[in-house]
Amino acid sequence: MSRLSTSRAFAALLKRDLLLAFRRRAEVVNPLLFYVLVCALFAIGAGADAALLSRIGPGVVWVAALLATLLSLDAIFRSDFEDGTLEQLLLSAHPVWLLVLAKTLGHWIVSGLPLIVVAPLLAEFMQMPSGWAGRADALAAARHPHPESHRCDRGRAHRGSAARWYHTVASGSAAVRACVDFRNRCHTYRDRWDSGDCTIVVSRCHADAGRCARADRGGGCLAGESQLMWAWFHRLSSPPHFYRFAGGLVPWLAVLCGLLLAAGLYGGLVLAPADYQQGDSYRIIFIHVPAAWMSLFAYIVMAVTAAIGFIWRIKLAEIVAVSTAPIGASFTFLALVTGSLWGKPMWGTYWVWDARLTSELLLLFLYLGVIALYGAIEDKRVAARAAAILAMVGVINVPIIHYSVEWWNTLHQPATITKFDKPSIDTSMLVPLLIMALGFKVFYAVALLLRTRCELLQRERNSRWVRELAGGQTV
Repeated sequence: MSRLSTSRAFAALLKRDLLLAFRRRAEVVNPLLFYVLVCALFAIGAGADAALLSRIGPGVVWVAALLATLLSLDAIFRSDFEDGTLEQLLLSAHPVWLLVLAKTLGHWIVSGLPLIVVAPLLAEFMQMPSGWAGRADALAAARHPHPESHRCDRGRAHRGSAARWYHTVASGSAAVRACVDFRNRCHTYRDRWDSGDCTIVVSRCHADAGRCARADRGGGCLAGESQLMWAWFHRLSSPPHFYRFAGGLVPWLAVLCGLLLAAGLYGGLVLAPADYQQGDSYRIIFIHVPAAWMSLFAYIVMAVTAAIGFIWRIKLAEIVAVSTAPIGASFTFLALVTGSLWGKPMWGTYWVWDARLTSELLLLFLYLGVIALYGAIEDKRVAARAAAILAMVGVINVPIIHYSVEWWNTLHQPATITKFDKPSIDTSMLVPLLIMALGFKVFYAVALLLRTRCELLQRERNSRWVRELAGGQTV
């Protein structure tokens, strides 16, 4: 066996594994998401105790990386074993150790390399000591010499693929640390912010961002921009400012919602042709599918805003999270009911303990749990934090619902619309369905803004801006 043919076999096998991994992107992303979520949950649990985070950070990052690696370890030879490729590789004339090395290298590129790239950012998030920053600056200096040094040899100028990578990671980590530090400074102004006295807070936050940008002028422009973005974000989270902003936005969104729903229903119920197998019974998808999509979308919004409120103590984020729960529960209930009505003529029964149906029912119970937990505690700030923990833990059910038709053998049909290269649905049916999905999203925005405004008035009924809004009367 010539050395050239062996090297070609190595390259071909490596290329094949990379292409297969690209086609199964979920298997590549899942370990990375697990890695990030584990570290984020430990950081959330530790709260604002930077010393505790710094002490447990190395162990958390290392163990999370180990578990994420083990999570994807069985994927090295699984597909080859299932389709018979493994036997062909063993019977080939090429050295087995070289083929195993090619597969191991391909697996490391798609599963190990992303963990290495993300690790420095998670280290900054976990408040770990940044002793490697000096080495990164030294490598960056080798790539970008001082302007006064006119003698720059070509070898040093071309030294640095590693320097560029390290400098990129260092810049991202600096941005993460800037956000964490800026969050801690803005916590000082939280009480005045929640009470509606936000002018001083905005000016102080902008001043902090400006000072940080000037201090890091040599390489901290990204950090300054990030802090200005955080200042805008905190300004929008002021209760009186958001109340006025949402009040002006609701009428326009309501009109847009009505137009989209009318156009989608007319296209789906009148213009779209009947299905060649299901007849007109399929038309329930114009309600069922958007409702199912919105049940997942609303839960993601609830979990993200709950995490923001839990970490940064932002009252508006807590209110958005608890206001989303009833809306998401309504979408989930609508998806279950319409799915059962559709399942009777298709499956012969209203309900089966199918993986997709069972996980969707569990999503409804999670929504109801968040609502019940929030209502059971009298102190609403404490109630919002307790409900936020449940919402963040339950977010693991979202990918289970999405991939349940791929991970298990189910009666529920597989992906039809999300196959963007070739959807398994005619365009005359797809366009009204997408219009209905957009209309449902706008309806969700309208309902969320209205519920948030009502909850804000209830929470802030003794605040000055609410009394001024009510004309000096007690709300």
